[in-house]
Amino acid sequence: MYTGTSISNSLITDLCREVDYIKVRSQCIINSLANCQSKKLIVRLKNELEQLKLRRNCIKGLSKDLSNEKNIDSLSIDLLNELIGRSLIQV
Repeated sequence: MYTGTSISNSLITDLCREVDYIKVRSQCIINSLANCQSKKLIVRLKNELEQLKLRRNCIKGLSKDLSNEKNIDSLSIDLLNELIGRSLIQV
C-alpha cells in the first residue's frame, strides 16, 4: 500500500502553512503598529503588511485554479479556502 503524499497534497499543505504564517505575521505587525512611535518603522511595517495581503490574494487565486483540477481532493481545497478566509488582514 502506497502511503506517500501526492504532489497536489504537498502543494496544498505548503500553501496552508504559508497562509497560517501570513495570519500570524499580520497579527504581529498590527500589534507592532499599535505600539510603534518610529515613523520609518511604521512605513516599513505597513509595506510588509501590504506585501502579505498581495501574497494572500495570490494564494487565493491559486486555490481557485486548483479547485478546477479533477485529481485534487476537494476537502483539501476547502481547508485552504477556510484558512484564507480566516487570515483576512484588517488594518
